[in-house]
Amino acid sequence: MSENIQSISQGTYTIGQTSATNFVAGPGIKIDEPSAGTVRIGNDETVLWSGTATSGNTMQLSEPFSGFHQLEIYGSIVQDNGTKNMLPACKVCVDDVVLPASFNIAGFSWWGNINQYKIGMFIGTYASSYSAIKHMGGVFQGYWDSKWQNGLNNNLKINRIVGINRKEV
Repeated sequence: MSENIQSISQGTYTIGQTSATNFVAGPGIKIDEPSAGTVRIGNDETVLWSGTATSGNTMQLSEPFSGFHQLEIYGSIVQDNGTKNMLPACKVCVDDVVLPASFNIAGFSWWGNINQYKIGMFIGTYASSYSAIKHMGGVFQGYWDSKWQNGLNNNLKINRIVGINRKEV
């Protein structure tokens, strides 16, 4: 029994006769072709770009996002005290994208006392090709300093773009 647990933890567990078994995975999961009784299961995600992009920056992708079924764009806001809050990822079904296209990240955050600081955030992006995405700027609206306020904010950043579920060629 402990041999099975050890082989699972090392990624070498054999599931019966693999030559006669078909393995199927859902979106975002890949299964490498079984060989010599070994099956490897992992995420089918490729980081196409990572860094810190602010308004006006264009992110050149390592490969076109048209090669994937899904695209995720991750953003964040950096507070005045330096704390970084991640925004929910913008998820795009690439199969439905017609260029030029806009993708938008939206989120909500609060810090300190929820009654004092609550912020809704929005980052717009634009793609005129499958190989680059431009950060079009961020806006926020929220309640702080005892009043509702809004404005443009260069603290809204894009941090990572990921392609998910690579298309078969």
